[in-house]
Amino acid sequence: MRFPFAFSLAAFFAFLSTSAASQVITLTAANFDSVVKHEPLIMVEFIASWCPHCQTLAPIYERTATNLQGTAKFAKIDCSKAPESEICKASGIQGYPTLLIYRNGQHTEYKNQRDVAALTDAMLAHIPNLNNRCPAPREGGS
Repeated sequence: MRFPFAFSLAAFFAFLSTSAASQVITLTAANFDSVVKHEPLIMVEFIASWCPHCQTLAPIYERTATNLQGTAKFAKIDCSKAPESEICKASGIQGYPTLLIYRNGQHTEYKNQRDVAALTDAMLAHIPNLNNRCPAPREGGS
């Protein structure tokens, strides 16, 4: 009787681990340029593992990435590690967390509110003709 329960419990935890897969790409010194420069739109979170503000932002950033999955990409790089710290220095990062929005390799710093709605709005604002993707309602209600 314990075996089926143990199997069910194992299946449940396997489901949790697969359903909780992160939508945030982990950047390293090896993949930073190839990821960031080739994405049409990506937000990069520059963090330090020891930073309490970064730890507070992490679940908000993850929820935003999940909400915009398939629309925009999100990534993070840990500036407290070498050789990633050199990427952060070259990017002009002076504090953590810093959010940069890259569009076709060019970046702008995101300096607004750090909640899911604000981050979502910021990324959607960088998508050209987003409102033109939905057909306009037809006259007559049909």
